[in-house]
Amino acid sequence: MSLIPLHSKKNQLVMKNTMFIIFLLLAGGALSQAQNTILITDDQGNSKLLGQASVKQLEKKPFREWFKPTYDDYTMDKDVIRQLSGQAANFDSIALFMGTWCGDSRREVPRFYKVLNAIGFDRQKVNLVAVDRTFQNYKQSPGREEIGLNIHRVPTFIFYKDSIEVGRIVESPKISLEKDVLTISKGEGYTPHYEVVQALERLFEEYEAQDVLAMKDSLAITYKGKVKNKYELNTYGLVLFSSFQMTEARVAYEINRLIFPAEALPHTSLARFELVLGNKETALSDLEKARASVPGSTEIEELITSIKVE
Repeated sequence: MSLIPLHSKKNQLVMKNTMFIIFLLLAGGALSQAQNTILITDDQGNSKLLGQASVKQLEKKPFREWFKPTYDDYTMDKDVIRQLSGQAANFDSIALFMGTWCGDSRREVPRFYKVLNAIGFDRQKVNLVAVDRTFQNYKQSPGREEIGLNIHRVPTFIFYKDSIEVGRIVESPKISLEKDVLTISKGEGYTPHYEVVQALERLFEEYEAQDVLAMKDSLAITYKGKVKNKYELNTYGLVLFSSFQMTEARVAYEINRLIFPAEALPHTSLARFELVLGNKETALSDLEKARASVPGSTEIEELITSIKVE
Protein backbone atom coordinates (compact mmCIF):
# COMPACT_ATOMS: atom_id res chain seq x y z
CA MET A 1 0.00 0.00 0.00
CA SER A 2 1.29 3.43 -0.92
CA LEU A 3 2.21 5.72 1.94
CA ILE A 4 0.86 8.66 -0.09
CA PRO A 5 -2.91 8.83 -0.75
CA LEU A 6 -3.73 7.76 -4.29
CA HIS A 7 -5.24 11.17 -5.14
CA SER A 8 -1.95 12.95 -4.29
CA LYS A 9 0.01 14.50 -7.18
CA LYS A 10 3.55 15.52 -6.30
CA ASN A 11 4.86 18.70 -7.87
CA GLN A 12 8.30 17.45 -8.87
CA LEU A 13 9.42 20.77 -10.33
CA VAL A 14 8.77 22.67 -7.11
CA MET A 15 10.57 20.03 -5.07
CA LYS A 16 13.61 20.00 -7.35
CA ASN A 17 13.84 23.78 -7.45
CA THR A 18 13.59 23.90 -3.66
CA MET A 19 16.36 21.34 -3.27
CA PHE A 20 18.50 23.25 -5.79
CA ILE A 21 18.19 26.48 -3.82
CA ILE A 22 18.95 24.73 -0.55
CA PHE A 23 21.92 22.98 -2.10
CA LEU A 24 23.38 26.30 -3.26
CA LEU A 25 23.06 27.66 0.26
CA LEU A 26 24.72 24.57 1.68
CA ALA A 27 27.51 24.57 -0.87
CA GLY A 28 28.23 28.24 -0.29
CA GLY A 29 28.42 27.68 3.44
CA ALA A 30 30.82 24.79 3.05
CA LEU A 31 33.56 27.20 2.01
CA SER A 32 33.64 28.69 5.48
CA GLN A 33 32.63 25.76 7.65
CA ALA A 34 35.00 26.14 10.57
CA GLN A 35 34.30 29.88 10.86
CA ASN A 36 30.63 29.26 11.66
CA THR A 37 31.12 26.58 14.32
CA ILE A 38 30.20 27.11 17.96
CA LEU A 39 31.90 25.02 20.63
CA ILE A 40 30.01 25.02 23.93
CA THR A 41 29.89 23.07 27.17
CA ASP A 42 26.50 21.79 28.33
CA ASP A 43 25.15 21.54 31.87
CA GLN A 44 26.81 18.13 32.32
CA GLY A 45 30.21 19.51 31.36
CA ASN A 46 30.22 17.85 27.93
CA SER A 47 31.57 19.71 24.90
CA LYS A 48 29.46 19.91 21.76
CA LEU A 49 29.80 21.47 18.35
CA LEU A 50 26.99 23.48 16.79
CA GLY A 51 26.74 24.83 13.26
CA GLN A 52 28.82 24.27 10.16
CA ALA A 53 31.88 22.29 11.08
CA SER A 54 34.85 20.41 9.69
CA VAL A 55 35.85 16.79 10.14
CA LYS A 56 39.22 18.14 11.28
CA GLN A 57 37.47 19.39 14.41
CA LEU A 58 36.16 15.89 15.09
CA GLU A 59 39.67 14.53 14.71
CA LYS A 60 40.91 16.73 17.56
CA LYS A 61 40.21 16.71 21.29
CA PRO A 62 37.70 16.34 22.89
CA PHE A 63 35.86 14.61 20.02
CA ARG A 64 38.89 12.58 19.00
CA GLU A 65 38.24 10.36 22.03
CA TRP A 66 35.29 8.73 20.28
CA PHE A 67 36.03 9.59 16.64
CA LYS A 68 39.43 7.88 16.28
CA PRO A 69 38.69 4.48 17.89
CA THR A 70 35.43 4.15 15.98
CA TYR A 71 37.18 5.10 12.74
CA ASP A 72 40.04 2.68 13.37
CA ASP A 73 37.82 -0.23 14.44
CA TYR A 74 35.48 -0.16 11.45
CA THR A 75 36.07 -3.00 9.02
CA MET A 76 34.81 -2.23 5.52
CA ASP A 77 33.73 -4.64 2.81
CA LYS A 78 36.68 -4.38 0.40
CA ASP A 79 34.71 -5.67 -2.58
CA VAL A 80 31.99 -3.06 -2.04
CA ILE A 81 34.63 -0.36 -1.60
CA ARG A 82 36.15 -1.32 -4.97
CA GLN A 83 32.75 -1.03 -6.63
CA LEU A 84 31.99 2.21 -4.84
CA SER A 85 35.30 3.76 -5.94
CA GLY A 86 34.03 3.68 -9.50
CA GLN A 87 30.72 5.24 -8.50
CA ALA A 88 32.04 8.14 -6.39
CA ALA A 89 31.67 10.60 -9.27
CA ASN A 90 27.91 10.05 -9.10
CA PHE A 91 27.77 12.52 -6.21
CA ASP A 92 28.50 16.24 -6.49
CA SER A 93 28.36 16.77 -2.77
CA ILE A 94 27.06 15.39 0.52
CA ALA A 95 25.24 17.19 3.34
CA LEU A 96 25.87 15.55 6.70
CA PHE A 97 23.81 16.51 9.75
CA MET A 98 24.97 15.10 13.07
CA GLY A 99 25.06 15.71 16.80
CA THR A 100 28.33 15.38 18.68
CA TRP A 101 26.12 14.46 21.67
CA CYS A 102 24.38 11.67 19.73
CA GLY A 103 25.36 8.01 20.07
CA ASP A 104 24.26 7.17 16.53
CA SER A 105 26.33 10.05 15.15
CA ARG A 106 29.36 8.99 17.16
CA ARG A 107 29.05 5.51 15.69
CA GLU A 108 28.21 6.26 12.05
CA VAL A 109 30.05 9.50 11.24
CA PRO A 110 33.60 8.18 11.84
CA ARG A 111 32.74 5.09 9.82
CA PHE A 112 31.32 7.24 7.03
CA TYR A 113 34.50 9.29 6.76
CA LYS A 114 36.54 6.09 6.65
CA VAL A 115 34.45 4.97 3.66
CA LEU A 116 34.90 8.35 1.96
CA ASN A 117 38.65 8.24 2.50
CA ALA A 118 38.80 4.69 1.12
CA ILE A 119 37.05 5.64 -2.12
CA GLY A 120 38.95 8.91 -2.51
CA PHE A 121 35.93 11.20 -2.17
CA ASP A 122 36.93 14.83 -1.59
CA ARG A 123 36.07 15.66 2.02
CA GLN A 124 35.73 19.32 1.05
CA LYS A 125 32.56 18.30 -0.79
CA VAL A 126 30.96 17.22 2.49
CA ASN A 127 28.98 19.97 4.20
CA LEU A 128 29.08 18.93 7.87
CA VAL A 129 26.51 20.55 10.16
CA ALA A 130 26.24 19.90 13.90
CA VAL A 131 22.77 20.31 15.42
CA ASP A 132 21.52 20.81 18.96
CA ARG A 133 19.26 18.71 21.19
CA THR A 134 17.73 21.31 23.52
CA PHE A 135 13.96 21.72 23.28
CA GLN A 136 14.26 25.25 21.91
CA ASN A 137 16.66 24.13 19.15
CA TYR A 138 15.82 20.45 18.77
CA LYS A 139 17.70 19.02 15.74
CA GLN A 140 18.51 22.58 14.67
CA SER A 141 21.77 24.40 13.97
CA PRO A 142 22.46 28.07 14.79
CA GLY A 143 22.43 28.94 11.07
CA ARG A 144 19.28 26.85 10.45
CA GLU A 145 20.94 24.95 7.61
CA GLU A 146 18.46 22.13 8.24
CA ILE A 147 15.43 24.17 7.13
CA GLY A 148 13.52 22.41 4.35
CA LEU A 149 15.59 19.23 4.58
CA ASN A 150 13.46 17.21 7.03
CA ILE A 151 16.21 16.53 9.54
CA HIS A 152 14.40 14.59 12.26
CA ARG A 153 17.08 12.02 13.09
CA VAL A 154 20.84 12.26 13.22
CA PRO A 155 23.05 11.46 11.61
CA THR A 156 21.44 12.15 8.25
CA PHE A 157 23.57 11.84 5.11
CA ILE A 158 22.11 13.53 2.01
CA PHE A 159 23.64 12.81 -1.40
CA TYR A 160 23.41 15.27 -4.32
CA LYS A 161 23.92 14.91 -8.07
CA ASP A 162 23.46 17.88 -10.39
CA SER A 163 22.21 19.84 -7.37
CA ILE A 164 19.35 17.39 -6.77
CA GLU A 165 19.02 15.01 -3.82
CA VAL A 166 19.41 11.45 -5.08
CA GLY A 167 19.20 9.66 -1.75
CA ARG A 168 19.77 9.81 1.98
CA ILE A 169 20.72 7.57 4.87
CA VAL A 170 18.80 8.38 8.05
CA GLU A 171 20.27 7.57 11.48
CA SER A 172 21.87 4.28 10.45
CA PRO A 173 22.39 2.20 7.29
CA LYS A 174 19.96 -0.55 6.40
CA ILE A 175 22.79 -2.97 5.56
CA SER A 176 26.14 -1.18 5.93
CA LEU A 177 27.32 2.32 5.10
CA GLU A 178 29.34 1.27 2.06
CA LYS A 179 26.59 -1.02 0.72
CA ASP A 180 23.88 1.60 1.25
CA VAL A 181 25.97 4.32 -0.40
CA LEU A 182 26.63 1.98 -3.33
CA THR A 183 22.90 1.34 -3.75
CA ILE A 184 22.20 5.09 -3.76
CA SER A 185 25.04 5.77 -6.22
CA LYS A 186 23.58 3.22 -8.64
CA GLY A 187 20.11 4.74 -8.39
CA GLU A 188 18.59 1.45 -7.28
CA GLY A 189 15.66 2.90 -5.35
CA TYR A 190 17.08 3.08 -1.85
CA THR A 191 14.53 3.75 0.91
CA PRO A 192 15.95 4.98 4.23
CA HIS A 193 14.63 4.24 7.70
CA TYR A 194 11.53 6.15 8.86
CA GLU A 195 9.66 5.98 5.58
CA VAL A 196 6.44 7.22 7.22
CA VAL A 197 8.15 10.44 8.25
CA GLN A 198 9.34 10.89 4.67
CA ALA A 199 5.79 10.27 3.45
CA LEU A 200 4.34 12.87 5.82
CA GLU A 201 6.96 15.38 4.76
CA ARG A 202 5.90 14.92 1.14
CA LEU A 203 2.29 15.43 2.11
CA PHE A 204 3.16 18.70 3.84
CA GLU A 205 4.89 19.83 0.64
CA GLU A 206 1.81 19.04 -1.44
CA TYR A 207 -1.06 20.06 0.82
CA GLU A 208 -1.88 22.61 3.47
CA ALA A 209 -1.09 21.17 6.88
CA GLN A 210 -4.71 21.63 7.95
CA ASP A 211 -5.81 19.42 5.05
CA VAL A 212 -3.33 16.73 6.07
CA LEU A 213 -4.69 16.94 9.62
CA ALA A 214 -8.15 16.19 8.24
CA MET A 215 -6.73 12.97 6.76
CA LYS A 216 -5.31 11.75 10.07
CA ASP A 217 -7.71 8.83 10.57
CA SER A 218 -7.11 7.35 7.12
CA LEU A 219 -3.38 8.05 7.35
CA ALA A 220 -3.19 6.22 10.68
CA ILE A 221 -4.76 3.18 9.04
CA THR A 222 -2.32 3.40 6.12
CA TYR A 223 0.74 3.85 8.32
CA LYS A 224 -0.11 1.31 11.00
CA GLY A 225 2.42 -1.48 10.83
CA LYS A 226 4.91 0.77 9.05
CA VAL A 227 5.72 2.88 12.11
CA LYS A 228 8.12 0.77 14.16
CA ASN A 229 7.43 2.22 17.59
CA LYS A 230 5.85 5.08 19.55
CA TYR A 231 9.05 7.14 19.42
CA GLU A 232 9.25 7.49 15.62
CA LEU A 233 6.44 10.01 15.12
CA ASN A 234 6.86 11.41 18.62
CA THR A 235 10.38 12.58 17.76
CA TYR A 236 9.18 13.95 14.42
CA GLY A 237 6.42 15.85 16.22
CA LEU A 238 8.95 17.39 18.59
CA VAL A 239 11.16 18.50 15.69
CA LEU A 240 8.18 20.21 14.05
CA PHE A 241 7.02 21.66 17.37
CA SER A 242 10.41 23.21 18.17
CA SER A 243 10.45 24.69 14.64
CA PHE A 244 7.05 26.34 15.29
CA GLN A 245 5.30 24.19 12.67
CA MET A 246 2.36 23.74 14.98
CA THR A 247 -0.25 22.17 12.69
CA GLU A 248 2.33 19.79 11.23
CA ALA A 249 3.38 18.82 14.76
CA ARG A 250 -0.26 18.17 15.68
CA VAL A 251 -0.57 15.84 12.67
CA ALA A 252 2.41 13.78 13.85
CA TYR A 253 1.19 13.63 17.45
CA GLU A 254 -2.41 12.79 16.50
CA ILE A 255 -1.44 10.00 14.11
CA ASN A 256 0.94 8.58 16.69
CA ARG A 257 -1.85 8.47 19.26
CA LEU A 258 -4.17 6.74 16.80
CA ILE A 259 -1.55 4.10 15.97
CA PHE A 260 -0.50 3.50 19.59
CA PRO A 261 -3.63 4.12 21.67
CA ALA A 262 -2.51 1.76 24.44
CA GLU A 263 0.79 3.58 25.02
CA ALA A 264 1.06 6.50 27.44
CA LEU A 265 3.68 8.51 25.55
CA PRO A 266 1.54 9.54 22.55
CA HIS A 267 -1.18 10.82 24.88
CA THR A 268 1.13 12.72 27.22
CA SER A 269 3.11 14.27 24.35
CA LEU A 270 -0.06 15.56 22.76
CA ALA A 271 -1.30 16.86 26.12
CA ARG A 272 1.95 18.74 26.75
CA PHE A 273 1.69 20.16 23.23
CA GLU A 274 -1.82 21.43 24.03
CA LEU A 275 -0.61 22.93 27.31
CA VAL A 276 2.12 24.93 25.58
CA LEU A 277 -0.54 26.26 23.22
CA GLY A 278 -2.64 27.27 26.21
CA ASN A 279 -5.29 24.61 25.61
CA LYS A 280 -5.48 23.36 29.21
CA GLU A 281 -9.03 22.04 29.00
CA THR A 282 -8.31 20.16 25.77
CA ALA A 283 -5.20 18.61 27.30
CA LEU A 284 -7.11 17.53 30.38
CA SER A 285 -9.98 16.13 28.31
CA ASP A 286 -7.57 14.12 26.16
CA LEU A 287 -5.85 12.70 29.22
CA GLU A 288 -9.13 11.75 30.86
CA LYS A 289 -9.96 9.74 27.72
CA ALA A 290 -6.47 8.25 27.73
CA ARG A 291 -7.14 6.74 31.15
CA ALA A 292 -9.42 4.20 29.53
CA SER A 293 -6.85 3.32 26.85
CA VAL A 294 -3.91 3.07 29.22
CA PRO A 295 -5.34 2.07 32.61
CA GLY A 296 -3.02 2.45 35.55
CA SER A 297 -0.52 4.70 33.76
CA THR A 298 1.39 6.61 36.41
CA GLU A 299 2.60 9.11 33.80
CA ILE A 300 -0.94 9.98 32.72
CA GLU A 301 -2.23 10.21 36.31
CA GLU A 302 0.62 12.48 37.38
CA LEU A 303 0.08 14.78 34.41
CA ILE A 304 -3.67 14.99 35.09
CA THR A 305 -2.98 15.86 38.71
CA SER A 306 -0.43 18.52 37.81
CA ILE A 307 -2.87 20.18 35.38
CA LYS A 308 -5.70 20.21 37.91
CA VAL A 309 -3.45 21.73 40.58
CA GLU A 310 -2.41 24.63 38.35
